[in-house]
Amino acid sequence: MSSRPTLSLVAAILLAAHGCAPESEHPVSPKLDDNPLHNEVLLEMEAELLGNVFDDTSKVAATDYFFELVPWDAATVEYLEGTSFYGLQWIDPGREFGIAFYDPHGDSGYCTTSYVDFLSGDDSLLGPEQHAIGPSQPATGKERHCIIPGRYLVRLIKDEVELRSFLVDYLPFGRAGGSQPLALTEDDDTLRIEAPEFDPATTTEHSDLVVNFHVNPTEQFTDMAVLEIENAGWDKYRNVFSDQRSLAGTTHDWFRYRTNLSTSGWDLHHRGTQLVRLWWMDRDPFNSSGYFYNHPPSPVLRLHQYEGEVTPPEWIEAGLEVKRPDEDPAAAPAVTRSIFIHAAPTGPVACFDFEPNGQSTWRMTDQFLDATCSTGGSLEYAWDFGSGFGTFTSEPVAEFFGHSTAGTNTVRLRVRDASADEDTASLSATVTDDRVTLTGPSYVTDKRLKTYTASVLSAWYERYDPDTLTTWYLTSSPATVYTRIWPAGDYTRALRAEKTTVSPLGRGRIDVVVCHSSLPGCEQEMVAMAGNGHPAVLSSAAQDEWGMFGAGPWLASEEALVRFYDLTGLHEPGSPFADTGWLEARGGETIDHTGHWRVRWRQVLATEPGVRIVDLEVEPQAPGEYRFGFAVDPDLGASPADDRAGFDADRGLAYAYDGTAALGLLLHGQGRDALHAVEQYGTRNWAPRTVLEARAVLETDSVRLLEGTDDVQFVLSGGTAEGASRWRLVVIRAGSVRELMARADGYLNGEIP
Repeated sequence: MSSRPTLSLVAAILLAAHGCAPESEHPVSPKLDDNPLHNEVLLEMEAELLGNVFDDTSKVAATDYFFELVPWDAATVEYLEGTSFYGLQWIDPGREFGIAFYDPHGDSGYCTTSYVDFLSGDDSLLGPEQHAIGPSQPATGKERHCIIPGRYLVRLIKDEVELRSFLVDYLPFGRAGGSQPLALTEDDDTLRIEAPEFDPATTTEHSDLVVNFHVNPTEQFTDMAVLEIENAGWDKYRNVFSDQRSLAGTTHDWFRYRTNLSTSGWDLHHRGTQLVRLWWMDRDPFNSSGYFYNHPPSPVLRLHQYEGEVTPPEWIEAGLEVKRPDEDPAAAPAVTRSIFIHAAPTGPVACFDFEPNGQSTWRMTDQFLDATCSTGGSLEYAWDFGSGFGTFTSEPVAEFFGHSTAGTNTVRLRVRDASADEDTASLSATVTDDRVTLTGPSYVTDKRLKTYTASVLSAWYERYDPDTLTTWYLTSSPATVYTRIWPAGDYTRALRAEKTTVSPLGRGRIDVVVCHSSLPGCEQEMVAMAGNGHPAVLSSAAQDEWGMFGAGPWLASEEALVRFYDLTGLHEPGSPFADTGWLEARGGETIDHTGHWRVRWRQVLATEPGVRIVDLEVEPQAPGEYRFGFAVDPDLGASPADDRAGFDADRGLAYAYDGTAALGLLLHGQGRDALHAVEQYGTRNWAPRTVLEARAVLETDSVRLLEGTDDVQFVLSGGTAEGASRWRLVVIRAGSVRELMARADGYLNGEIP
């Protein structure tokens, strides 16, 4: 029980998402944010920080309270460095939650300034981060502000005076950044497991943090601290928890701390009845957690290792402190547990884990196994997936193509150190008799559109670099069919389909070998593959006589993005720009399937050979600004993979060339040079597939080309327009770059009509 405090104020604050950055100073003097924006839809979807202020037993009517959130530990400050974090906010009692921060994130990660549903491409909520403050603030402002998992100092301020402050932990949970429910053996609760480290490059779920301040209460509240601890050994993510009354372990062991059975009688708000804080040894303030909220909907098991903190053998005292909203941290009650830490075993210790949800899968579900938790010097790793141990390698992460049979399957790891000492660990997986089956071409010798089919509704991923086993990129909304134009070259690309339901994990995979190049390695590979029923000759590209594989306009507004021609094959449905036939026609007209833009084009007769001119007119069907661009895929000579790119800033000319020909592109708008940016793609910079990535390309204002040879592909950005707009694409063909420049000068000087 705690004594009755002397102050009376409640700020119920909920943190539940991702982060932005620290300012160099954190003033005590309150100030209002300049650009508030409130969005009730986003409030329900993904709120980072929600709060209220109560005086005694009711919400305060005054608006002179402020809440400040200050990044505290070095890791959090480093993650937020260079972003625009603004952590001092006016608390508005006029709403259900008086303070609210948002950062709904899509593909581009944490601290972004936009929200797009990455899978569906829905950009109806596009815009910088949303924020609401003040009862009279209009819902029109925009700001950048977010919260990243880590440690923060929270401060409550009134009349430039700090009323209370303490450190809090905003926790990511799951295994290696993903979510992993923990089924307890003692009751029906579902716990999440704390992720030991936060990775801003990984989509991570987070545990709610509800912080309450209460001053001058009129009644006495009670609470009770309950601390359960388990030595989980090296298997910190196992799905069973059991409190151990006699606690002992080594500095290599993971101890797990359960605190959510603690209770509180504080009842002014349905959430945030208490905060808890752990200390890991003897109430050392430098070896303790911040306060965290550990009640539904997402209570968390916290993890800790004593490595580097204890000189075994030694008894240490771990403890839990419970702080109600009506009390200062100094008055919080506590409970302690004793743990005996003895010397860790000598020699290597084997340890590994499946990636998130990998212990419950369908058959043949590819994934990776991570043995970085193994300890010892100069380790080597060998794996047994059911048919005996393989050879030792120095790589702790292993690619695993899944279990071929249903039932309980065991994977074993053996580690060996420089002294040839070994240790072995094993984990079991439950495999159900289902499978994601992929069909489609696995050997590609041309640039024609390829179709892949999954047996169930799946999200589609691609892996660019086979050496980065764990890095996959989401490239499509859930679908059973996936279409792709593979750029020319000599490479292998992994394609994965993952079923949309989370558990059990189900994936299918095809490794696509692309051999569409005149490089010696590709030719040798073709000879080797010919005996397996694959084509023995290179197929020519479906290009026109000018050396153009494809081209077509892009249009983007806040409401929509349309790619009439897409470099990867995701063309607008029914688009006449899907092949090069439109370049041969005298003209035409089309409207996108969403009805946002009507596009007309016509060929303009050029008297000079080697010059092609196309005029386009864009007629938006709704008011507002939009961006215009053009995707172009030139293919020169027998092999598109040996082209090079260039840009002449004086002429505004983007071009591709090889040893046989050169092809240049001019983009004019409203009668003037309109080429704002050029982005080159190919096998070393993959063309965008998602709506978010494609929109970002049109918003750039720079020229970025690749050095050396590649299958050259361009996106030309023409800037913004409003209302009906006119654009001109000029395509110039020549035998060399010098001849190309001369013909471009002829057009620019008016010599070529």
